[in-house]
Amino acid sequence: RKFIRQHDVNSAPAALDYLEERIFPAYEEGMGFWLVAEKSSQLPIGICGLVKRPYLEQVDLGFGFLERAWGKGFAREAALSVIEYADSVLQLPELWAITVAENAQSITLLEKLSFSFSKTLSNPEGEALELYSLRLGVK
Repeated sequence: RKFIRQHDVNSAPAALDYLEERIFPAYEEGMGFWLVAEKSSQLPIGICGLVKRPYLEQVDLGFGFLERAWGKGFAREAALSVIEYADSVLQLPELWAITVAENAQSITLLEKLSFSFSKTLSNPEGEALELYSLRLGVK
């Protein structure tokens, strides 16, 4: 939760509004977040997927995992599947990812996934974000 943005969703009606405005439309475009579950137990351990943020020019890879799943390769495995989907199914030319500079684990994962640092930018709330990019369609 330390690096996952809170969206002022504090009630059931606010949650429904958030889902209808921000989450559900992505699925209509073949994007959105997918649940990641541990294979052996089928217990949910995180989410990983594709997001089209209004302030970014490209689709970005997003992920979040429970602390008990950190460091076990789950995020990498899920992200590789999402990258393959973005490349082969959606045929995106490029994929972006954003994180804060303090999130060393995410930066390490992005670099292992062959993302390269592009620049620092600000989101609409003025928060500084590190932008990473990955060219797709290159075999």
